[in-house]
Amino acid sequence: MKRSNSHTKFDKNHDKEHAIWNRRSFLQALGLVGTGSIMLGKIPVSASTITPLSKALSTSENDKILIIARLKGGNDGLNTVIPYYDYDTYANLRPTLRIKQNDSFALSNDFKMPNYMDSLQNFWEDGKMKVVHGVGYSNQSLSHFSSADIWSSAGNKGDNLQTGVFGRYHEDLYPDYLLNPPASPPAIQIGSLSNLMFVGEETGYAFSVANIDQLAQIAEKGTAFDVQNLPSCDYGSQLGFMRSVNNSTFNYASVINEAYVVA
Repeated sequence: MKRSNSHTKFDKNHDKEHAIWNRRSFLQALGLVGTGSIMLGKIPVSASTITPLSKALSTSENDKILIIARLKGGNDGLNTVIPYYDYDTYANLRPTLRIKQNDSFALSNDFKMPNYMDSLQNFWEDGKMKVVHGVGYSNQSLSHFSSADIWSSAGNKGDNLQTGVFGRYHEDLYPDYLLNPPASPPAIQIGSLSNLMFVGEETGYAFSVANIDQLAQIAEKGTAFDVQNLPSCDYGSQLGFMRSVNNSTFNYASVINEAYVVA
């Protein structure tokens, strides 16, 4: 959608865009509504809202969003998707780590998942979940941090890219992003703020918050930090000033709040 004004309040596209960026879209981004809602706890996630990225997945506008869950630790793939077709070899090579056959459910004749992941079973049976085996990159780095940057940048080992895959994507979509930003945030990032994924050459393209509670505060109140209920003393005044300055850095706070409160 072509933008004609950087100020959301006076933009003729404002109402139309908010019809897309609505309460349901916002709550879906949080994983709080709809079937299969999940509790993410303290695991960082990135949720891309309704943008040309998600629209590109379909020829018509809809409520689909793209959610990327970035697990910062190392995942045990063999205990996540168990190679049941060669279970004896699997069990012999990991006598203490293996998932017992009666502690798993079948994805197919060849693969199983542990019972503690059975919340995904209905997604699998309904055709709403897919598993991609053997995903990686050539000449594996033995550094966890380098590998994380390679994944986030979608580069190759040795490229040393300082931008992320979605940062470059949004850079192409919004070449004048700093002067003429879209009415709603292209993406919401919850958790680790050092992730390269949404970083472009000149700026980051995600509305970033430290945790889910902070995003909920912004949605409900329109600010990241409370500046009202503070102690009546010098400390309270200084704290209020610092919180006000911090609140001003959340450019899309009012937009998110409006999307949340509109039915």
